[in-house]
Amino acid sequence: MGESANNGCPTDEIIPRGYQLDLAEKALSQNSIIAANTGVGKTYISVLVIIEKSYEIRMMGLKTLFIVPTNFLAYQQTEYLRKHLMCTVVKYCGVDGVDNWNERKWNEKINSNDVFVMTPQVLVDVIEKGYMHLSKFNLLVLDECHAATKDSPYAKIMNLYRETKNNDRPTPHIIGLSAPLINGNCNALEVENKIGALEMMLDSTIITLPNYQHKQCLLGTRATRSVEYYEAFGLSNLEYSQFYDILCEGLQSVDEIVLDKTEFNTFEEQLSLKKEYIRKVKDLQEILKQLGSVGLCILVEHHKQKVQEVSFSTSTEQQCLEIFSNIITRVENEALNPINVVSSSKFEKLLDILNREIAYKSGISKEMRSIVFVERRSTAFVLAQMVDFHCQSAQIKCNFVTGQVGLGDYKTGNTPLDVVESAYKTQMKLLDKFRNGSELNLLVSTSVLEEGIDIPDCNLVIRFDLPTHYKSFKQSIGRARYYPSKYISMVMIGYGGQTAGEINKYDQVSSEILNVCQKKLDRYGCDGDDATYIPINDSDSYADVYHINNNASIRMSSSIALLNKYCGKYSDKYNVIEPAYTYYRDRDNKVYVVLVLPNKLPCQRKEFSSIEFPMPNKRLGKMRVSFEACKYLHREQHLDDHLRVLLKLEDSDTEDDDGDNNNVILLRDGKHGTKKRSVQYNKNFPEVLKQTWPQPHMKAYIYPIPLYESEAIDRPLDEDGCHLGILLLEPLDRYSIPTMNNLTLKGKSDIKFSINPPKSIIISQEDVKNYSVFHQYIFDEILSFKSQTNLKFLPESSPFGFCIVPLIRSGDDNYTISEQSVQKVIQKDICFWNFDPNDDIVSIMKDAVVKKNYGNNEIFYAKEVMLGMDTESEMEKNVTFGSYYSKKYHVTIKYPQQPLIKSSYVHNLLGEKGEKKDKNVRNAIYLIPELISILPVPITLYKRLLLLPRILNRISSILIAEELSNRIKNESLQVLLKEDLIIPMDVSSFEVLKAITTTSAGEEYNLERMEMIGDSVLKYKTSVYLYARKDDYEEGKLTKKRSSIIKNAHLYKKAIVKNLPELMQTQMFSKYKNWIPPGYDLCHSEPCGQSADITMGSLGKALSIATDLRSVYYQDISDKSVADCVEALIGCYWRNCGEEAAMLLMNWLDIGIPLRSATECAEFIWRQNDTTMCMENLEKLYTKRFIDTFEKTIGYTFKQKAYIVEAFTHPSYKFNRVTNSYERLEFLGDSILDFLLTKYIFNFGDPDLDPGRLTDLRSSLVNNELFAKLACRHEFNKFLMHISPILNRDIDTFISQADISAFDEDNANGEGYDYREVVVAPKPLGDIWESVAGAIYVDSGMDLDVVWRVYYKMMKEVINNIWSTYL
Repeated sequence: MGESANNGCPTDEIIPRGYQLDLAEKALSQNSIIAANTGVGKTYISVLVIIEKSYEIRMMGLKTLFIVPTNFLAYQQTEYLRKHLMCTVVKYCGVDGVDNWNERKWNEKINSNDVFVMTPQVLVDVIEKGYMHLSKFNLLVLDECHAATKDSPYAKIMNLYRETKNNDRPTPHIIGLSAPLINGNCNALEVENKIGALEMMLDSTIITLPNYQHKQCLLGTRATRSVEYYEAFGLSNLEYSQFYDILCEGLQSVDEIVLDKTEFNTFEEQLSLKKEYIRKVKDLQEILKQLGSVGLCILVEHHKQKVQEVSFSTSTEQQCLEIFSNIITRVENEALNPINVVSSSKFEKLLDILNREIAYKSGISKEMRSIVFVERRSTAFVLAQMVDFHCQSAQIKCNFVTGQVGLGDYKTGNTPLDVVESAYKTQMKLLDKFRNGSELNLLVSTSVLEEGIDIPDCNLVIRFDLPTHYKSFKQSIGRARYYPSKYISMVMIGYGGQTAGEINKYDQVSSEILNVCQKKLDRYGCDGDDATYIPINDSDSYADVYHINNNASIRMSSSIALLNKYCGKYSDKYNVIEPAYTYYRDRDNKVYVVLVLPNKLPCQRKEFSSIEFPMPNKRLGKMRVSFEACKYLHREQHLDDHLRVLLKLEDSDTEDDDGDNNNVILLRDGKHGTKKRSVQYNKNFPEVLKQTWPQPHMKAYIYPIPLYESEAIDRPLDEDGCHLGILLLEPLDRYSIPTMNNLTLKGKSDIKFSINPPKSIIISQEDVKNYSVFHQYIFDEILSFKSQTNLKFLPESSPFGFCIVPLIRSGDDNYTISEQSVQKVIQKDICFWNFDPNDDIVSIMKDAVVKKNYGNNEIFYAKEVMLGMDTESEMEKNVTFGSYYSKKYHVTIKYPQQPLIKSSYVHNLLGEKGEKKDKNVRNAIYLIPELISILPVPITLYKRLLLLPRILNRISSILIAEELSNRIKNESLQVLLKEDLIIPMDVSSFEVLKAITTTSAGEEYNLERMEMIGDSVLKYKTSVYLYARKDDYEEGKLTKKRSSIIKNAHLYKKAIVKNLPELMQTQMFSKYKNWIPPGYDLCHSEPCGQSADITMGSLGKALSIATDLRSVYYQDISDKSVADCVEALIGCYWRNCGEEAAMLLMNWLDIGIPLRSATECAEFIWRQNDTTMCMENLEKLYTKRFIDTFEKTIGYTFKQKAYIVEAFTHPSYKFNRVTNSYERLEFLGDSILDFLLTKYIFNFGDPDLDPGRLTDLRSSLVNNELFAKLACRHEFNKFLMHISPILNRDIDTFISQADISAFDEDNANGEGYDYREVVVAPKPLGDIWESVAGAIYVDSGMDLDVVWRVYYKMMKEVINNIWSTYL
């Protein structure tokens, strides 16, 4: 009945998994009464049977009946069945107004629905009216079937069943559900006859668990029982007697009312009205006895409010109301004296118990739940209020449940349907709070909670009113299932012996029920059909003991336990791995058994047979075949010599972890592939720029480097000014350098630069000398590299062997070397300007760059000659410029009338992040001409020189990326020729540069976006390859194998082989720390100029370079960054050249995925000896799960139905013997959805979105919690085939407590996911969301577009909602 599993039970309690399958299989084979206590999961077993027989609903048009004794149970069971069945489930009770339906309406309802939940009288009435016939039903489930006695509605249903059977018409299969088996009272001697009568009545056989399990199945509790005594109610007490007299007088008055027969249609109506008011007065009397005058006053107040709302239509009704109102008034007047208002000793005793058992514990425990059982609804109503009032400061939160509407009507007639439904919803909300435990932990209840209602296991059950019969005792004590728990009976002093006798009788009945069930088991032997019983100790004589070297041994008697222990190691929360046994008999009635190990095990589907060792019964046959399996497991090293389980998920696929060169300089140790592990690597320089310094009388090539404003890239900056260019021996024709490259300026717009087509010239010896002087001057003097003592101008050995020359532009892109600029630099004496008042200062200072001859020799740009200001002008009040400079710098001004020069600092236009910023910089200062020198370069050239290091560094990076791209293309060409394939591999150098640049480089581009998509591509392609090529691998092996391929440690080692770390760009640019100018080299202990000798071989050699310049030739990179680079390269080639190019790159890296695997996904071959039987069973699975409706819902029809059946088959579902479980498809679908969603984000996401936020967005869309909610939202869970009650419970809890319709940032990120505090999404829900994607993929011929069309339609809303939070 939707019962929850045992919480807090000891480990030797029944594990609620495997036995449901056993009982379901028995129930499918014969009419059965499932005898099991509340909490064992009888309703879940009936659901399994309904599902297995739903094929008859779809193909034969038959229907299913589910009969429950009460309206309250009808509501609950209808909801439960709707959650777990795809067929249409409807509820019909008397309150639904079905009594007035005609035959046409009943036929309409029967034809349009599949499963009918009814109260028994409704079914009897509709059959007797001829509107329905049992022959149209395939299954009849009778909940609480022990009620089928004498002339009960259940008994009438079975009489109709027998009539149908006797008329040779088809009858439904019968499943009875019962905990007590006995209805009402009986003694132990009557038990066997009553059980036999129940079996005969239901035409069924009682089934329960085999061997020791049936005891716990029937008892279902280990509660400690005790008795608490209270004092009797005393009429002699003044505070009671006056109230009691009022009630007795009122009762007599109601009884003496003379009914007017003319006012009623029938005598029953007259009598019903009078009885209702007599009952109300008796309720007041009972409350006074049970709870004292306090309780009486509470109930009177309730009735007072109700009486005021009642209108009457007859004089009889008026008399009844007047008498009852008089009683209320008199009780209220008596209660005005506080002395008269007291609670009963019984209530005080209850408070003592609650305070002792609950309130004194620390805080409200979600695991602490209690029920107080009472007989009357009015008692439940009043008692709950009294307890809640007295325990307000304690840890007790109390309410009541009765299962009915109010405490009784004041007028005759049926209660309206909307009122009933409202009452049901209210009480269900209370039960939800009780299940949660944080808002409600004590319920006062009538017998409604004794049977059927789904509530958690309770720690404490109190019988405030003692049970009146065995059924009440059995079902109430069954609620105390938590371990440990208590069952307390409250007994009036003087009645202890009588109560003890009754409880003893109940215990005797329980014991006799166990004995009767045991006899039924013994009658068929230990396994259900054997007449021969052989003691366990004698079983070892049927096989020789298997001895192991260390004296351990395997015996036949212990083999089943050992095999179960081995399988248990591979079990999980939702799937108990168990071997499958099939029994056969030969002509001599001997038994032999076939054992098949489950697919989940390493030795999957391994089969063992005892055909050579026939046994006298099933039990021994099972032992014998298990004995053979255990010997095999030891021989194959699945069990060690001490019979301990050796977990083997997969053959050894691990690689040797020591894959580095012995000469590696390890900076931080840690596991391979992690951030913690960091290694020092060489920095590569472009081969094309090495040793290309211009030589005399040889052709050289000039490459202009014009700069552009990003807003106006059609014209260079300072179009008529001086430009810079590269002069080198070798052309760069084979390198595809991007036409435009961004450089980010500090606080300004971006600058773009390009490398124009070259111009060839022949240079003289003099030219080489002059150009060398210019080159050395700009780096030593202008860019201040002279201060780097370890740097020397050594053009022949420099890793950058090219020369920088000044250019002048004339015409369209016609650049020539500016000899004038070169000569200015050569004639260095022009810098030392001797001021002459007669000089044309305005002309001299035009575009001039000046340097102070005092202080720290700072450099400025001369913006304007201030002819109206001189040294005698005031700098500030009473202070002239001349006096200020003289005082501060100790200089003497020769010419006081010389004009001042308005100047500004020449800032580093790129604002290198690694260099400190001067906080004291002023926008403009005034310089005195005679105190400055003029540099031999104009401001137009000077600005370019400031940008030059960054430009050259970018050019170097692009050339390194270009060389890597060419290398990949050329080396892959051989593979293409061998495989006879044509795959374009043309990727721009800038795209490759992104893939090898880490975030630590501080550039406006990096590998993060490429790494994200590359990671997904790698996972996807690896999964497809393994799924297709490793069709004998179960999910555990596939996952581990995939992990070994895509893990960072593996990618890192493949990158090392290709020397990728030496090409990576990981350092934030700083021209004085990790960059070397062209034509320069470091001087250290080794001869300068032999850059090829600078290797990773020796830490001492590395340290011989000045510490602050070590980063020029070396870089420190973590293993994870190297692995990220590999993934980024995969993403780069996928994005620019497509899937095949990405596969070719993976082949070049030797990651472990063959080039042709993308087109070689083998069709899944169903290996069955009998193809016809296979397809027939497959069709049944497909049909009975209503999968055709699922296909309509998602808009995709499967060509091969086996794929979708497999996608919905949980590992626990053993009825599917046609396909595997969904695990392999889930493995595939996981990577497919990850790839599709990542691709969508990559293609349509904001390109300016921070990569970290992009990764968060991906994580928000690809996670089990979200997939589980989507699966429930689209009702995937209804098609999931499983037999795990724990999974069933968790899915129910998840759906009820998680808001599966809401998808926002909190839901996506897991920040503030309210339901996570209560329930975690069951993993199988997310699994089937992925497995269906895998099924569509393979069924559609590996068409990703098809998968995306189906899933985007279902995910569009959540994608948009989550996406919006990141914009």
